[in-house]
Amino acid sequence: MKCIRYGSGTDADVRYHDVVFGDAGMEGTLTTPWGRARIDVPLIGDFAFGNVAAATAAACAAGASFARVADAAQALTAPPGRMQLIRRAGAPSPRFPLERARDAFDRVQSGE
Repeated sequence: MKCIRYGSGTDADVRYHDVVFGDAGMEGTLTTPWGRARIDVPLIGDFAFGNVAAATAAACAAGASFARVADAAQALTAPPGRMQLIRRAGAPSPRFPLERARDAFDRVQSGE
């Protein structure tokens, strides 16, 4: 059995990068042995893009078309009550790179 590594690091076989949060979720690039695609994922959280990368690795390793998997990722939804996007008419929608979100979280955790 071949081991396929996934994640945001440069050593991952299935790598997500250049992730930006937006008003409809996240968009980022998924680079794999089967292809590369810029995808919009209607979920929030770094872990969610990691889950997409893991599912992509499993599906493509089993023979699924990378193009179909990338297209399907754009139709994902969060389970009710779990990291759902909440939208309000007229309210601003944040949009910032994933690295800024990680930095902000680290600062909050450290008490800065």
